[in-house]
Amino acid sequence: AFGVRPPVVERARIRIVAQPPDPTGTDQTVCNATNPSNFLAGNIPAGNIVNWYRNVPGSPDAPGTLITSGVDMTTLNFNPANVPGYTNNTTPGVYSVWVSYTPNVANSLNCESRKIKMSRTIRNAIPVPVPTTAPPAEICNNNSFNIVLPNPATETFGGATEYVFNTATGVTVGSSNANSATYNVAVAFAPGELYVDRTITVGRRYTTGVGCQRTRNFPIRIYNETVGGTLSNFPDVCEGTSVGPITLSGHLGTITGWQVEVNGGGFVAYTGPASGNSITPGLLSDGLYRFRAILDNGPCNTVFSSIETVNVTDNPTPPTAGSDQAFCGSLVSAAQNATLPGGASGTWSYVSSVPSGR
Repeated sequence: AFGVRPPVVERARIRIVAQPPDPTGTDQTVCNATNPSNFLAGNIPAGNIVNWYRNVPGSPDAPGTLITSGVDMTTLNFNPANVPGYTNNTTPGVYSVWVSYTPNVANSLNCESRKIKMSRTIRNAIPVPVPTTAPPAEICNNNSFNIVLPNPATETFGGATEYVFNTATGVTVGSSNANSATYNVAVAFAPGELYVDRTITVGRRYTTGVGCQRTRNFPIRIYNETVGGTLSNFPDVCEGTSVGPITLSGHLGTITGWQVEVNGGGFVAYTGPASGNSITPGLLSDGLYRFRAILDNGPCNTVFSSIETVNVTDNPTPPTAGSDQAFCGSLVSAAQNATLPGGASGTWSYVSSVPSGR
């Protein structure tokens, strides 16, 4: 029989190396036309090899092919070369990469950390659309106007949006809803000021996160309310006496014309001499004249000035002193045969005598 030998035993050691702690990173959301920051990985010890991977979109997303790796390469530039699909900062979308690291220890089993995802989101541009009901270009003070816009859209990269209706000096929002507003206009004008210019701004922004507000401006000219003013007093005259000037004062607005009424016949256009804020009708036939100015100021109501009345009286028929009379001797008194029209009264005046003074 053969001799008994001891059994042959082989041993293998399995070393389980702990996976390194996860790296860290932050997501970022920016407004359209804003450059996202570069990707930055944290919680990676110095001297380790950092690995950056492309993203494979899905449900869920997954890491894809390696972009680059290197010792202490904790930053990955955000550019088209590193981020497929990204063109420029006006291209909305969600752009993601993955990052991990591996300890850089010689002659050792070096495990890779878990891959974590970092994203950069460029939101859609959100311009304010053209209103379906736009504000007026001109309006009279102490009035209201509406602005109506399409309903605020929900964007693919950013979500729900809303409008912001802003005010201006003397122009306030009376009421508003999701897509419209009513503005009240009550400007405090300086004395004699005909109009002021205001700009109404409507903004649109995201309801969550970064607002990314964009605006549209609407210039509006606001006119002061027209004031008719007062005509100067001109006395009644006899026919043959020039009438005028009759001058307007205390008004606000532009004199666009004058009117005259003769003997109650209704006002018609005055076509006589006029200059600035005055008229000079000149010589008028007998009658009762009423004058007024017409004033306008932008879209505000047309108004009239006060009325100035001038009564032009016709001149009386000249009286006659009677026929000449001759007397002999000493004249003490003698009746004259003068005539006066229509029961008028008159006075006698000494004219001359021969010899003079007698």
